Amino acid sequence: MNKIKFMTIILVMVASLVGCSMEEESGEVLENKPSAITSKTINLTMMQPETINPITNKNKSVGYIMNLIYDSLFTIDENYDTVPQLVEEYKIENDGMSINIKLKDIKWHDGTTLTSSDVKFTVDLIKQNIDSPYNALVENISSILIINDKEFNINFNDKYAFSIDTLIFPIVSEKQLEKDKNINNYKNNLVGNGAYKIKNYEERKNISLIINDSYYDQLPSTAKNIEV
Repeated sequence: MNKIKFMTIILVMVASLVGCSMEEESGEVLENKPSAITSKTINLTMMQPETINPITNKNKSVGYIMNLIYDSLFTIDENYDTVPQLVEEYKIENDGMSINIKLKDIKWHDGTTLTSSDVKFTVDLIKQNIDSPYNALVENISSILIINDKEFNINFNDKYAFSIDTLIFPIVSEKQLEKDKNINNYKNNLVGNGAYKIKNYEERKNISLIINDSYYDQLPSTAKNIEV
């Protein structure tokens, strides 16, 4: 993640979350404290989340926070181009009917390795939750063939020249979410793979995010911890 993109996310978050707290007066805000940037932390406000599962969350302000905790196979850069994020390399095959993907060496925030099974689990989870904001992105996926822990094929129902543009949904941990049928239980959604990890979460009170020192990509020296 380059510095421009990282700081753009933070600045957009600040502007958007402040706007949300002003516009959605009828909603419940996590502790009514002002958004601000201090020497060590960025203090933000957001609406009270119904869930912190990024797959089922529908709240835009919560989504901004989740985008810092979870990365996607591909992402949109500052030039609005779709570029690899968790992906090391990829190749579109079968005349656009499938794509072969190899993952980077990614660790979840609990130290375990992100694998092809996590990707398949995520796609299946989105398909099972028709109200997920990412549901439309997986409609053209017919199946996922796991080759090994780092490599898999995504097969599509129809040819689509911009198939990677749809692979921008957050990848969640199979290990964390398969242990409990309640996928919206916050205790099952505390482990991500992104630039920030959850240090502490208290329902209806606050979320403390700290910089992921083991992040696979470079972070700017200006990166700060976040209090929500």
